[in-house]
Amino acid sequence: MGAAWGPPFVTTPRYGLSVARTETESDETPPLASIELFTGAGGLAQAIEEVGKTKHLLAVEIDRRACETLRINGAFDVPPDQRTPHDRSGWPLREGDIHKVSFTEFADRVDIVAGGVPCQPWSLGGAHRGFDDSRNLWPELFRTIRETRPRAVIAENVKGLLRPSFKEYYDYILDSLRAPFVEPEPEEDWHDHHRRLTDALASATQSDTHFYNVKFKLMNAADYGVPQQRWRVFVVAFRRDLGLSDWMFPEATHSEAALFLAQRDGTYWERHNLQAEPPFVSLAKATEEARARQPWLTLRDAIHDLPEPLGHKVDHPDWTHHFGWGGAREYPGHTPNLLDRPAKTVKAGVHGVPGGESVVQLDDGSIRYMTVRETARVMTFPDKWQFSGPRGEQMRQLGNAVPVHLGWVVANSVAAAVRSANTEPSHPRWRSQPADAEWRAPTGRSRAEATAEQDLSAGAPSRRLVSLPDGRSARASIELKKNPKARRIYANLRYSVDGKTVTKYVGEVSESSRLENLQAAWKIVHAQAMLGV
Repeated sequence: MGAAWGPPFVTTPRYGLSVARTETESDETPPLASIELFTGAGGLAQAIEEVGKTKHLLAVEIDRRACETLRINGAFDVPPDQRTPHDRSGWPLREGDIHKVSFTEFADRVDIVAGGVPCQPWSLGGAHRGFDDSRNLWPELFRTIRETRPRAVIAENVKGLLRPSFKEYYDYILDSLRAPFVEPEPEEDWHDHHRRLTDALASATQSDTHFYNVKFKLMNAADYGVPQQRWRVFVVAFRRDLGLSDWMFPEATHSEAALFLAQRDGTYWERHNLQAEPPFVSLAKATEEARARQPWLTLRDAIHDLPEPLGHKVDHPDWTHHFGWGGAREYPGHTPNLLDRPAKTVKAGVHGVPGGESVVQLDDGSIRYMTVRETARVMTFPDKWQFSGPRGEQMRQLGNAVPVHLGWVVANSVAAAVRSANTEPSHPRWRSQPADAEWRAPTGRSRAEATAEQDLSAGAPSRRLVSLPDGRSARASIELKKNPKARRIYANLRYSVDGKTVTKYVGEVSESSRLENLQAAWKIVHAQAMLGV
């Protein structure tokens, strides 16, 4: 069995229902930095942010309406010709084609790259053309990994990706994640590239920082506390030098059997102040799986505290996106949602009106369309989250999103593993204050005194005596590298241990002289406590 990551689950209220959550953040929790690809309405991005002490360095999205949704909820635009600011709250957003986005400014600064890769090429609801579809954007995920070298990757997609007809290409996707730095050559067929990937993986070591350990799992959102039956494939990759090859996906916390038991013994109906209506299921079958898990959450659990919508297109005075929509009907293949079961999969409406199947049957037997707010509850978005566009566009955004809580379950486990790994955190270069303001001299000495003493012992501002984590000392130097194309200067910390040269990325410097750049780099080293300087 693999290692379990993260503390035990606790139950906390969320958006009108209760879901399993863990307490993860403390003052000692190291910060994490992430990049969000194919952000959409922000489901997975919000999940990662909720893990605690995690900041998005950049969110990328091409859809205009989805970008408007992100802006309404606090994202701000970063033009293509500008660097991402580090001192602003909210998500830095770059609207546009991901093919035109460079991530090189974030090299070695990213802990997690995440994204719900567009699912239309693989969806059972679409044409499922797979790798022949122009919307197949897995190669852009691989490029992002090459440009940033993150410690972990989280990717989400529809279960159609596991269709037998796509198996060969799915294996290629997994191997491309395992060896992302083995780039495809110009005009190279993916079959030929896959053969080169296989050869490279055969000779790779478990400590090679250019290779990743990859795990995947088909997950039903209902099994993890989401009031919706939604099957999705999650793929997680960890850089090999982290030593996380034994990581395993979180175990399911909820079950259908536990729901049957709760409905049979009456506790479910008591919770909703309703007369018991036990389902036709044997008690033996129900209790077999129910003892260790919580009941599936139902549509009633999700929306029980929302008022009935007032009428067709009539806004509710107390709730946003909660108005009625006429024309709901039932026909073969499009049966309504039942209140006392998890909702059916929210769909984006690839070949029909978005949300066309979002119909609920009420207690009196009548049916109506679910409101956007009710659908957002089913997707576990917070009630404060706003959506841009007409109803159809809002429902499409929800259908394309990752349920926030399901994303959180995976992201929380990944973040816990990254924080426990045997390498130093990536110390992202985002700060509420500049590094100079965070500099602290050793206890009992002023900054000027400490700097003068260090310079004297090391001989120059560019070379100093440092204390290694194991107690030994070494002379370290700052190496400045200029990127002429980007017109940027990057600083690395270099020192030798047991005859081997160690290089650690420090950050970007932009002073007017080499001496000032060296001094600025040392201040960053001090501020981040990279070594005992």
